[in-house]
Amino acid sequence: METVHVVTTRFRKAHVSDMPLSHLIYLSNAAPWFVRMKNFEAKLQALCSVARVANQKRRVTGLLLYNSGHFLQVLEGENEAVTKLFEKIRIDLRHDGIVRLAHYPIQERVFERWDMGLLDFGSQSELDPELFHESLASLRNAAFGGVQSIRSAVLSLLRVFQEHERMQTLAESSA
Repeated sequence: METVHVVTTRFRKAHVSDMPLSHLIYLSNAAPWFVRMKNFEAKLQALCSVARVANQKRRVTGLLLYNSGHFLQVLEGENEAVTKLFEKIRIDLRHDGIVRLAHYPIQERVFERWDMGLLDFGSQSELDPELFHESLASLRNAAFGGVQSIRSAVLSLLRVFQEHERMQTLAESSA
């Protein structure tokens, strides 16, 4: 049975900002050399740990999904911070084929409790990889349906993430 790797860090207090907030959603491929690295899963966890610290400073929250060499990420925060972070991600050599699916204003954060949530649907995952592909297809299709469709797809991802976190908490409390 495969196990999912979920990394979350809860903020001590909610981010409050007078600046406009936005969601930026992108897809990318992990560079083949990155995926082939020895202890890739540990490297992915380390990458997320570094990103988590940087995201706290930037006041950026979101969710990163990974499966079989593909990333899907939702970034949210002050528009300027999200835009700058995406530009940094675009030149990161660990990615290629980066496609921005959407960038739109939001009234409030969807992932405010997570500076970086990671769902790894990889070989060690108890989550059905088909769920990743369904989420990916949902976001791709939503990109043609406008902002409201994209928001619905993002909320669907959030529910998957929250349900997994709830199940992990229950499993840990009963152990």
